[in-house]
Amino acid sequence: MATFKQKQSDYVWADTYVFVSDCVQKKNAAHPLNPKLIGMDLSSIKDPMSKVIGPLFCEDHGGKGYWVEYQWPKPGEDKPSRKLTYVEPVPGTPYAVGAGVYDDTHSLADLEKMRGG
Repeated sequence: MATFKQKQSDYVWADTYVFVSDCVQKKNAAHPLNPKLIGMDLSSIKDPMSKVIGPLFCEDHGGKGYWVEYQWPKPGEDKPSRKLTYVEPVPGTPYAVGAGVYDDTHSLADLEKMRGG
């Protein structure tokens, strides 16, 4: 888990990074760029538009990965941008991992088609 808390790792590149949610404890387990989020109750994590987004990273989709759309500032910026995060549950564990992209052009349906869903 420590690797997912490091700014300098294979799980951080450009303005994208991998974060981890503990879906049993309902807490953020790891975030490489914002240590304030680590250990935070998922129900407390909101985007800048006050949309509660934390629980969205632990939804039950039958063990399959899925997309979540919300607003979030790009690393190093204050202004929120549209972010699309792909969440994948880790089989046999309480964890789900997520990684997102900042995108103003693709719909969630477009991304599902690209994924083959």
